[in-house]
Amino acid sequence: MAEIVKVPVLGNVKKPWLYAGGAAVAGIVGYAWWTKGAIVEDTGFAVELPATEFTPPTVVDSGISVGNTTPTPGIAENNVEWANMAREQAAGLGFSIGVTASALTKYLGKVSLTPTEASLIRGVVAILGQPPQNGPYTITESGPEPPPTHDPGTKVTGLRWEFGGRNSPGYWDLPESYRGVVAWTPVVGATGYRVRALSGTPMVETDPFHAAVALAPGSHTYYVTPLFADKLGEEASISFSVPS
Repeated sequence: MAEIVKVPVLGNVKKPWLYAGGAAVAGIVGYAWWTKGAIVEDTGFAVELPATEFTPPTVVDSGISVGNTTPTPGIAENNVEWANMAREQAAGLGFSIGVTASALTKYLGKVSLTPTEASLIRGVVAILGQPPQNGPYTITESGPEPPPTHDPGTKVTGLRWEFGGRNSPGYWDLPESYRGVVAWTPVVGATGYRVRALSGTPMVETDPFHAAVALAPGSHTYYVTPLFADKLGEEASISFSVPS
């Protein structure tokens, strides 16, 4: 009969089992020591991942202006081209057609300008530079400009409404709307025409007509005033109803 050995925690254990357990523990410890001795630490070892080809991105001009950048206008080759470009710039600066025409005529003719005309020319020259021919040019101001005068003897004639038809439902978010043209006889010497509806914002037309593109059903009134370089003509009006 196998001898019994009392082991703390485990209690009574047969002696052959105790030997077998000790041998197993010894084997585990020896294997751990052998594997630890076989590991070599190499701090200089690193894994290099395969590199992929880098293709630079293609840069495409989106045509979108960033910030307050303004496209640079072209360079005029003669004074006629410069004057045409100056008219576009003056319109962008908010000057009327009449003031622009007067200012350019005086500036190119080297005549003194009114304060408003001088402001226009300074703004245009800052963008385009001076005209390419017959320079140099100087900006000379005259005295204070007089207020615009109204000439009661000059007004448009032949004012008429030409009906154009009915628009598709929903045009300009209106369930029902009509279109047409307010036209008149050209006024000699006029540089443009100020057109406004009864309760609308005045607009400037260079041709003797104004297109009304979305009129609600009912009565409408339009006012037309000829514009000159140094004065305003008399205002004329026309009233009509749509559909007609």
